[in-house]
Formats: sequence, C-alpha cells, structure tokens
Amino acid sequence: MLHAAELLDVAVSAVVVSDEQTLSREDIQARLRYSDERFRAALLASGTGTFSWYLSDRSLYFDSALEQIFNLTPGEAPDTDERLLELIHPEDRPAVRQAFDQCAEGRDMAVEFRMARPGAVEWLICRAKVLRDAAGRPSHVAGACADISARKRVEEALRISEHRLRTLNENLEARVAAEVAERIRTEEALKKKKKM
Repeated sequence: MLHAAELLDVAVSAVVVSDEQTLSREDIQARLRYSDERFRAALLASGTGTFSWYLSDRSLYFDSALEQIFNLTPGEAPDTDERLLELIHPEDRPAVRQAFDQCAEGRDMAVEFRMARPGAVEWLICRAKVLRDAAGRPSHVAGACADISARKRVEEALRISEHRLRTLNENLEARVAAEVAERIRTEEALKKKKKM
C-alpha cells in the first residue's frame, strides 16, 4: 500500500501543467489534501467507509469514515479480520467469515451483516476486490462498507405489511366462505318452508 508521502512523490514527479510550468510541491500537496478532504466528505455523506486487508499477515486497516460507521474511536478499529468479527452480530459472523475466506482464495466478495456494537449502524453491506501480486497470487483486499440500515428497515416493514395483508386476505376469504355457506343454508331453509 502506498502511503501519503509516497503518493505525493509520485504526483510531484508526474504532474506537469504545461511545457513551461510545473506545479510546486506545495501546490501539489494542497491539491491532494483538498481532493482527499472532498473524497472523505463524500464517503461520510454516503454512509460509506473503506478498508484494506493484507492477506500475508491478515492485518486490517479502516479509514476514519469506516471507524465512524462502526462507532469506534480513533485507534480502536480492529487490526485483523478476527477482531473485526467481534464487532459483528453473532448470527452473521459465519457469513462474514465465509466472505473473508472467499477473498483469501482470490475471489471478490459482497456480504450484508448486522453490527453487534451499541450505537453503531445496524446493517452494513461490504464489497471488496481482491488485488494480486506480480505472481498472480491474492495479496491485498480493498473494500468499502456502506450503511444499509434504512433499506433493511423498509424491507422488514414491507415483509410485515405483506404478512398482514396475506392474513387479512385469508381471514376475509374465510369470512366470505362462511357468509356464503350461511346464505345457502338460509335459502334452503326458506325453500323448504315455502314447500310446506
């Protein structure tokens, strides 16, 4: 993973405005800071945070947006995939473990899970892309997690509403059938009375 100083060195050597004008190191740093601030603001506004996971030592790094989504203080973010699992709802841990195993095997992942941490976002979706080393082996995973709590609440409300509608429909059908049966009995009784 390139660090900010390495990225800056790459940018400094690569940025030329025209044949006559080259941006100064300070200008490049200011532009990179501004770009980075805008990117972080966009992530926070969208309820999205990013992470990096290094397969060689299983180390995990959260950006500040993801720390906020998990309701973590700076430096409290999990440093391995195993420590991350502690922050996930116990019922969802097997699916998340399977997704991490999938990445370790070289396959990209997408997994939805609930948080087990008070005050944290209730539901997240995590998507990750596996990056490979020069030999083609999986080496690094870059991913993003987004808050999907509102979507999950709407899905649950829809499920409850559909269940209520089905129950109401079943009750209505039963009531109609009972009313029709009662009407038939009444009509037959009336016919018998008329015959007498």
